[in-house]
Amino acid sequence: MDLQLQACVDVGVTAFIGLPSYLKALLEKAEDSGVDLQVQHAFVTAEPLPPSLRSWLEERVSSVRQGYGTAEAGNLGYECERAEGLHVPDDALVQVCDPIGGEPLWNGEEGQVVVTLFEEDYPLVRFGTGDLSRFIVEPCACRRPTPRLAGWLGRVGDAVKVRGMFLHPAQAKRVLAETPGLDSFRFVIDRVEHRDELSCEIVPEEGIDELALSEAVKEKIRSSLRFRVDVRVVGDLPSGEIIDDRRTWE
Repeated sequence: MDLQLQACVDVGVTAFIGLPSYLKALLEKAEDSGVDLQVQHAFVTAEPLPPSLRSWLEERVSSVRQGYGTAEAGNLGYECERAEGLHVPDDALVQVCDPIGGEPLWNGEEGQVVVTLFEEDYPLVRFGTGDLSRFIVEPCACRRPTPRLAGWLGRVGDAVKVRGMFLHPAQAKRVLAETPGLDSFRFVIDRVEHRDELSCEIVPEEGIDELALSEAVKEKIRSSLRFRVDVRVVGDLPSGEIIDDRRTWE
């Protein structure tokens, strides 16, 4: 964080694109260090932007706009100056579809975001993003004609997004299932000061060195799942529960 902050100062950064939680951490670091950042514009994406976090950012950054997209399809939505939903781009077909049957939903019902790209070198036809949203039926006061998404409303499958990256239960189980001395485990996701906190609770087998096992689990998660976590030893865990997502978006 110190290097990023110094780089912002050295080059005179005035705009930010990235996670809203990271922008908050960067601004807090600047305030604690007595550094006056000149960031005036922020385009935040890859995680929800709850009203309380938005208010906090807008007290420090003149313009905060939210975006939505995927690694496969790029930018699929952006806020205008009204900040009342995400306008979809006019060079892609963005639909909200029934997660089961695949039929398009245009009347404000919640469904999966499905995308078709009309690019010859990278075509996508009815690509299911796995994200849930709905269309806002009313026209936007900005008078742009493009439809608007109501934002990210959840996931279709079991995967959850933590710090901008996906955590898949099946992948986590595959990585940790063969760990010697590990009886069971569970990932716990909390939201503290608008930041995702990820930890892993483990139950060791009898007679196992708890400290050594904790370090082994931590390293496996870091190297295979690309997450840094705190590992906690517990006495028992619910059967079959791999991820306990306790976050609230307020």
